[in-house]
Amino acid sequence: MTKKGFYVIILMEVIMNIGKVLMGIGLILIGIAFLTANLTINENYTKKQVYLNKDEIQKIKINVYDHNIIVEESLTNKISITYYVSKNDLKEYYIKDRQASLISNKRAFNLFNFNFKNYPVIIKIPKNIVLDIDLRTSNGYISLDNLDFNKTNIKTSNGKIILRDITFNNTILKTSNGEINLNNIIGKEINLATSNGRINLNYVDVIRINANTSNGKIAIDKLKSDDIKLSTSNGSVSGSIIGDEMDYNMSLKTSNGNIYINDKK
Repeated sequence: MTKKGFYVIILMEVIMNIGKVLMGIGLILIGIAFLTANLTINENYTKKQVYLNKDEIQKIKINVYDHNIIVEESLTNKISITYYVSKNDLKEYYIKDRQASLISNKRAFNLFNFNFKNYPVIIKIPKNIVLDIDLRTSNGYISLDNLDFNKTNIKTSNGKIILRDITFNNTILKTSNGEINLNNIIGKEINLATSNGRINLNYVDVIRINANTSNGKIAIDKLKSDDIKLSTSNGSVSGSIIGDEMDYNMSLKTSNGNIYINDKK
């Protein structure tokens, strides 16, 4: 081996050792930042609650990130909204023009944060109060249970929409990468849309329904409506509709799937 070659080998070994040291320091710093971020997130959430009388508002609007939204019957005569905040997950609550609003400020980005708490936003409404409601979230589901509404507008991404025992006038439901499940629903007009998700309609009684999904199945059980539009791609449409075919207008469409209604193809 020449003297020049010997020095080259020594230099390469030095560079490799420096690289290992720098990599080790980097991993230590990442670990410290990760632990610090998680401890901070876990310790800083604070529970907030507001209470409203039925005469104060006509509408509730919720627009949050990465939280489930749960709407259910109140056992008191007050409307309540429960939510959680932290320094990295701030929300603004206010009332204007008889609308109670809870709006998220977008969460502070943290490269090392993988553990945001998904505390739900919980809304409780007395059974005898009928409101408009506008709910929006991402990476979370939205559920409504055993209540009456005038207008409902519900939107989420990467989450389900679930309605049980609900009466309404007009409803719009939209989600991506999530199912829409309706059970025991009475209303006038409903529009549903999802991508990469299934639509389940059980005991739905409405004047007009328009349901659309891509890459998902539409399953219906005892659907009752005067005007029915159901469409899907890469999925089937199947189930039962109440009444004779002459009793309602019906449009059923699918690509790459079958249609079975009332045991007929």
